[in-house]
Amino acid sequence: MGAVAASGHLFCATDADEVTRLTAPGATPDVMTFTGDTLIDIVSDGTYWYVANTDDEIFRGDDTTIGAAWADLSAQGTVQFMEWCSDRLAVVYVNGSGQYVVSTLTPAGAEEVASGRFLYDDLTIGAMCSGDGYMWYDANRSDRSVIYAWQLGSTDAPFIALDLPVGEAVTDMFFYLGNVMIRTNVGTIYRAVPSSGELTPERIVENVGTGPFTGLDRFVMFGWTGMSDDGRSGVGAIDLSTGGWCRWLQAAAAGDTGAVTDAFVWNGEAGFLVDGSGAQFTSEDLEPTGYVTSSVMDLASSLVKVFDSLSVTLDPLPADSSLDVAVSYDGGVSYTSVGSIDTIGLRGGRWDLGRQGASVSVKVTLNAAGTTSPSVSMHQVKLHPLSVVDQVVELPISCADRMSGLNGVEAPDSRSGMERARILESLVGTRVAFQDVDWPTTELVETWEMVSAEFSSVGVYERSSGSRQEAAAVCVCTLRRAR
Repeated sequence: MGAVAASGHLFCATDADEVTRLTAPGATPDVMTFTGDTLIDIVSDGTYWYVANTDDEIFRGDDTTIGAAWADLSAQGTVQFMEWCSDRLAVVYVNGSGQYVVSTLTPAGAEEVASGRFLYDDLTIGAMCSGDGYMWYDANRSDRSVIYAWQLGSTDAPFIALDLPVGEAVTDMFFYLGNVMIRTNVGTIYRAVPSSGELTPERIVENVGTGPFTGLDRFVMFGWTGMSDDGRSGVGAIDLSTGGWCRWLQAAAAGDTGAVTDAFVWNGEAGFLVDGSGAQFTSEDLEPTGYVTSSVMDLASSLVKVFDSLSVTLDPLPADSSLDVAVSYDGGVSYTSVGSIDTIGLRGGRWDLGRQGASVSVKVTLNAAGTTSPSVSMHQVKLHPLSVVDQVVELPISCADRMSGLNGVEAPDSRSGMERARILESLVGTRVAFQDVDWPTTELVETWEMVSAEFSSVGVYERSSGSRQEAAAVCVCTLRRAR
């Protein structure tokens, strides 16, 4: 179901009818049993925890005391989930007519608007968040999903803030530091910046499944079932300052492979829940090894590139640490080692590549020791594209009225020089058969493209008379080998 921080303590749902409180990591847990109830959701406003059950009741508290129900929505419908939205508790339930209802509650636990604020037919609502003065929630119909925005506290009707791609349905939403994070059923995470409630999305992560969000410092954490290479679950992190992302924290044991059901921040550290394994907390000790891969870089061009060199910049390498560098030329399918850095205090390294390919990706493996690890700030690949080389031939063709062969004998030709020139001009932009001067040997007839035909008047040497005939027309034809 989930875990929340309230009044400085962590409250985790640990069974169908119980919530466990931790006052500190490793402390003796306090179990709260909601006798006869099946719990479906838990949220927090920072001070109070709110727990909903299948009797459509909501309980509230700040310690382990379970009092009377704070809110009772059993007369309104069946509670689906709830979310703390800025300054009020929002609840989504299904009423007796089968409509999905978005409702908000007063501090006393009553509906601010009787029978709910907004009612919808023929759709489902599964996620909600708030910030920047607005509340956002999804509406899923068949293979279409949209996100509605409502200005908190206003009498205005909700409006569509974002229309998602066909086939993608929202599974979770989260507002943090001016960003609305959206996760869909195909494992895609979008980052959307709101403007008057409207959302402009940017695709950040793909193929990471579904799961929860939380925020810490400049990072948005996202639950990631089966994150590690050995199948362990964990949380990834999106750096809001750069838009980059990485694996952040993995479960402690190799068998912790269950679904990540919630993520939270407690005592200034990120944590998460793994189904069947419980709460996972940040450890002071680092993993002995980990890696980061770059995106596939191709300069947005299909031209073949020459990859000249690779350089890595890092903070001075601490003792008993090292890093290994590898490069992929096949889109990240396989990586080839190019070198390593293992000298204490070294601030970087450079390696000559001298390879050709369409794209390149870099993988840096960090090898840590205890609480010290290499810290890489930049890697850089120097490359240049190979230009497309054209084979071009320029042929000066005489367009005189009288033509003679190499033996000086006049060649019979009924065409005038200008007529011959116009024929050549008409071939521009077409493909023509071309025989080079070595055709008696090669017997090659190739297809070339006629690029241009330019005319000029020049003097032509007449072999038979041994004199120069002025003002004879010459057509310079430019041909390019057809590809």
